[in-house]
Amino acid sequence: MKHSNFKSHIGMQFFSLLSRLLFVFLFSGSCTNVLSQSGIITDDSLMVSAKIAMNSKDYTSALADFNLMSATYVAQRNVTALKAAAYAGRCGLDFIGLVNNFSNIGSATVLKVLYNSGVKSAASQETDCTNAETLMMSIAATSAARTVAENLLIGLIEFQRIGSVLGQYADQGGSGTIDAGFDPCLTTKGSIPAATGLPVAEAQKLAASLMIGFDSLSASGINAFSGSASSFQSYCTSITTLTGGTNPCTQTTPSSFTNNELKILMGLVKTNFFGIGNCADNTLATCVCAVYP
Repeated sequence: MKHSNFKSHIGMQFFSLLSRLLFVFLFSGSCTNVLSQSGIITDDSLMVSAKIAMNSKDYTSALADFNLMSATYVAQRNVTALKAAAYAGRCGLDFIGLVNNFSNIGSATVLKVLYNSGVKSAASQETDCTNAETLMMSIAATSAARTVAENLLIGLIEFQRIGSVLGQYADQGGSGTIDAGFDPCLTTKGSIPAATGLPVAEAQKLAASLMIGFDSLSASGINAFSGSASSFQSYCTSITTLTGGTNPCTQTTPSSFTNNELKILMGLVKTNFFGIGNCADNTLATCVCAVYP
């Protein structure tokens, strides 16, 4: 009996040691190539692992799986889109939640809905959204060349990036309430409650995300965004009038927006019918920043 117990004890110790060794072997980066060559880790198995992680909202682990996949495998259109979705998830995007919020937007403004999606955002999350955008643009740079699903995804990514920008700069404490001192016409990030604004580079990103977002979501044909997209187009008409004929709503590159265009677009951010401010002039004429930057 004692001999049997002794063998059982030794067996358990051996199993425990083997388990630890396997854990080190499987998860050590130095062993990845060996495992890949032996067929234990393949692109397909990594994809399964990535999907499981994404279902659990563990986007960091999912991205680690994508980074272990071969370049050829990740370059596949559907895999690239899924990797972009993982970055978007880590940026804070709740796909279903954001669609539902626009379906039930009611009297809320577009930018207030997006701001709410980015409360307590960090700079790293904004970077994740930018990485997601880059991946989707590598699939196709125009909405006409993307599928309905791809347009929906990149549209939501752009909207989440807007939320991340506003969350960082318009609500520095992450309280869920716009800081009283926030003014998008200012271009420096001060300390609340002193007046503070959006750095020019962030204003440019917000502007580009608005254009890409609405273009993509309109192309997707999803009804939840049709009303907001229609309203935005009417504001683009006013913006074009104020610029003297130039329509910045067709631009998609952040650096392509001039200071004069940003002066008007940041005025749109100040409105109470589209933005997160109090200006009520539907023509935007009195909402435009007096000086920019």
